[in-house]
Amino acid sequence: MLKIFTSLLAIVSFLWIIYLLRKNVLYLSYSLFWIFVAFSILFLGLFPEYNIKLANLFGIEYYPIFPVIIAIIAIFLKLIKIDIEITKKQKYIYRSIQELAIYQSKIYRDSKKG
Repeated sequence: MLKIFTSLLAIVSFLWIIYLLRKNVLYLSYSLFWIFVAFSILFLGLFPEYNIKLANLFGIEYYPIFPVIIAIIAIFLKLIKIDIEITKKQKYIYRSIQELAIYQSKIYRDSKKG
């Protein structure tokens, strides 16, 4: 039953990402991360023995928690990346606003002289 559920979850996630890509709602670079997540869910769902081996490799005794730990780490890294991108875009917007204000003040001064 678990294999069926994880397979359906992975397939629905993959199809939804493809749909968002085709509707131009999601950039390709962002969708690659989520496609990787969908395939990881599918792989670990279909082959739970690899989940057990990976959990043992990292010293985790309760192997069902291993995908949860990986998911938390992935979400954490994704959030940091999003914050970095937002910060860069905010800096660009502030810089653009400042440049626009300088140009507007020059135009205003030139119109007063003329």
